[in-house]
Amino acid sequence: MKRINSNELYAVIVSSIPFLYIGITSGLSTEYIYEQEINGKKDEEDISWIGASGLMLSFVGSLVVGYLMDKFGRRTLFFLTYAINFVGWMIIAFTKYFLLGRILISLTVGMAPASAIYVAEILQPEHRGTFLSIESTLEILGSLFVYLIGYCISIKTSSLMLGIAAAFLFIFSFYIPETPYWYMLKRRKGEATKSLIWLRKGNELTIDRELCEIEKNLINTNKVDHGVFEIIFNLKWWRLFLLFSVYLLFTELTGFDMIIPYSVQFFAKFNRTEIDSKIISIIFMVVTFAGTIGTVFIVERFERTSLVIYGNLMNVFLLSISAICEMYFNTYASSVISIICFCIFGTTVSITAFTLPWTIISENLPTEFRATILAVLATEFSLTYFLFTKLFPDVLQNCPISYIIWSFAVFSLLTCIFVRYFVKETRGIILS
Repeated sequence: MKRINSNELYAVIVSSIPFLYIGITSGLSTEYIYEQEINGKKDEEDISWIGASGLMLSFVGSLVVGYLMDKFGRRTLFFLTYAINFVGWMIIAFTKYFLLGRILISLTVGMAPASAIYVAEILQPEHRGTFLSIESTLEILGSLFVYLIGYCISIKTSSLMLGIAAAFLFIFSFYIPETPYWYMLKRRKGEATKSLIWLRKGNELTIDRELCEIEKNLINTNKVDHGVFEIIFNLKWWRLFLLFSVYLLFTELTGFDMIIPYSVQFFAKFNRTEIDSKIISIIFMVVTFAGTIGTVFIVERFERTSLVIYGNLMNVFLLSISAICEMYFNTYASSVISIICFCIFGTTVSITAFTLPWTIISENLPTEFRATILAVLATEFSLTYFLFTKLFPDVLQNCPISYIIWSFAVFSLLTCIFVRYFVKETRGIILS
């Protein structure tokens, strides 16, 4: 397999950093809530809003991202993302309006599909799965960064650092090209050629072959810059949207996205050991990060759907053990077993519910629908994520932890069945 070159790597890094910021935004909830509890300012209503605010306006970003990507190009979204991040983090760093800065930053979460599409469209098939997986690894790394740095510096200091980094990334975005797919959609073959020359470092044989593949795919799908409404009223569009909408909903309900913003509070519900729940949260994030790193190395060696299916079966097994421990034993030993199960669960769920879903979806969508469907799916995901994170503290407070864990197991099983029968494998396939 031909190695990725330095130009491609630079473009991937600059375009993938928004996922690091998403992870930081998500992990910031746990850190801020933990600080509030230590200072005696715990309020259940405030806690739910702090957790949910990380995606409060993400649906707005999701609504406009498809139009902006198709109209102005994928790269344009990186300038917008880094500019908003700069302003939001500076608000947190220099004012008392923590929620305002956090809500503003939540706009950029909905723009994340631009990064996934950009990476998918600039890389060759043999590299695509690996580097799309790295985006999820960066998101976990962002959350872990917040957990660890909370021991060293204040939230305001870390926010200042993040704002400065966003300013530099805004500048770095000028030095990556637009995707050849977007240029071809706009009938700008000359610029598509220049983009590929930069990305492939002038490998003429590869460039000619890729341009022919892109052109062939666009002709086969009868798509050269259709209007948005023409796409949306297409039955194939709706079939794909509904299919992956259900897939994402099942994936969200496996629990990972709800645990991350409230990990300390979640583990406190069944932690009967002498270990601080925050330490357990950090361990959980470390093993989750290890899981995403592992995915980077195995995603091109095994079928994506097989990884999701077998990973979810493992999730069902681990969650069932944990639920049984909490339902029938409620002892020190059962608490240790539950914590161990959840730490292992962190490695598998990072693959099944975090790393692979958006990779599988973006690779399954044809070029003419990719931007619009991903944008609408991201909007739906943002709204449901906001709803779940807003309600989850109340669920934690009023519902037995064993019931919550059982529900995660049920949806892990449903995800497994759904992927087995309805989702196509995409490993090694040229994007269409």
